[in-house]
Amino acid sequence: AVVSTQSTGSITKALGRTYHSRCFKCTVCNEQLSTSFKLYQMLWEHPQVYCHPCYYAKHGKKCEICKNVISGKVLKHEQKDGNEKHYHYGCLSCRYCSKSFDEDQSEHIRVNKDGKFIHLECKEPEKAYLAAERSERIRLEKQRVLAEREERSARRERERLQRQRDRERRKIEKEEREERKRERLKRKEERRIAREERERRMQEEKKKRSADEERASSEHFDSASTTN
Repeated sequence: AVVSTQSTGSITKALGRTYHSRCFKCTVCNEQLSTSFKLYQMLWEHPQVYCHPCYYAKHGKKCEICKNVISGKVLKHEQKDGNEKHYHYGCLSCRYCSKSFDEDQSEHIRVNKDGKFIHLECKEPEKAYLAAERSERIRLEKQRVLAEREERSARRERERLQRQRDRERRKIEKEEREERKRERLKRKEERRIAREERERRMQEEKKKRSADEERASSEHFDSASTTN
């Protein structure tokens, strides 16, 4: 609470207590406190007296943006979870027009559905802006879905063409295997025919030699008989 003081010469009265004016000092900085509220505000607590800067340095709220103690007017925002956030007016700017807020504009500040601060006069343009933003999100989402659908179609087509190429490749490989098999069978048949031809010639040569041997033997026998 702000302490109400009365000073008469060297005596200062505050909160029903009487002090030497030279003894009426801040608990923290030990600065002698003035009775002029334009310079200081004195606050009493258990029972300790603080000057305005020391009180806010110890007990003041900190701005969520700059993290410094707020010694002036506080812009307070209660979250959906019940927690409170505090800001310097000058640290915030309108979500729509980007202009910063002044302390005398507290009655003209609103919070939109996204938890962003806006000027009261920007509320209607903000609605239009959010509607346009929502339309843009919908458009981008439709575009994304369409792109995904086209990508799936293209992927299915690529897979179909790949399967077709695989079938053609397997068909060609099968034909090549069959052709190699036919070639092997043909060479095998040619070797068989050549072998049979060699065997036939060998038989003929053997028969001829036998016939020649028999004829030579017969001629030798006839010649011996004539001589006798």
